[in-house]
Amino acid sequence: MTVQILWVDTTTNEEARALDRTIWDFSTREEPDGTIITQAPGPAPENGEFWSHALDRIKDDPDQRYAMARRHLPLPAAWREMAIALRTKIRTARKEKVGYQDLLRELHHLAAMASYAGYGIIQRVPYARVAALDLSYDRVGFDQLLLLGATDGKWMRELWGEPSAHRTAAVLYADMLAADLKRSTPTRSGRMPNAWNCCSENSAQKPESRAAQTRSPCLRSVAACSVGCSVDKNAEPLVALIDCRRFLDVQLQKALVLLVDDSVLPRSDQPPLMFLRDLAESQLLV
Repeated sequence: MTVQILWVDTTTNEEARALDRTIWDFSTREEPDGTIITQAPGPAPENGEFWSHALDRIKDDPDQRYAMARRHLPLPAAWREMAIALRTKIRTARKEKVGYQDLLRELHHLAAMASYAGYGIIQRVPYARVAALDLSYDRVGFDQLLLLGATDGKWMRELWGEPSAHRTAAVLYADMLAADLKRSTPTRSGRMPNAWNCCSENSAQKPESRAAQTRSPCLRSVAACSVGCSVDKNAEPLVALIDCRRFLDVQLQKALVLLVDDSVLPRSDQPPLMFLRDLAESQLLV
């Protein structure tokens, strides 16, 4: 059995993209009753259960919480769980009146890395390259880093003073991010896997009005596809339909993982696509 590498182990573009495909590439099988099942593996389980459920059992141990969350970077909840674990250790250090500067620096670097790109892009970028960026406190500050709160900023200002600027990694390394966006792997039909390219040009309702405000690229993709997925005009109708359906199935699975991470779940009687469309329209995930 092949052991799946972690995102924090990736050092090249090829490794990061290969890992993304391992997690999210779909496979199709036919059940005995003729039902066609299209499914992607998704994030690796922890002892047979979804990682965020497993984390609930060890959340009172900041070291275990940190380690488990790190294994699941760059999922949005993994960044947050690592930050929570670090804050717990910092508060303990402050209470015991021992040094905590290294822990705070790690928290800052974690938040700065997370500001490079959202999920849907960053998992195709090798961790080694993101970790090696110059994201020092003086260059990045804290005010623009969404992973940090007011107390984090207060601690940093107490230890390191006022930074020269407050910026994100995405702003500092805009050219590199643009190149990473350009390298995004196309779908089988040649379209790039983002919301705007999978929407029909003549759709009555443009994606900007329904999906542009959602937080992650994969959620934008699902919401946009729910408006109308375009097909290759030269493709056979059935082939085009299957291609669009498969793309949507995978994007839906990605979106549901992020929704579970964010503790935002549909009603039991609500179809998943209807839920995602309503979610985009209400801008709940802004």
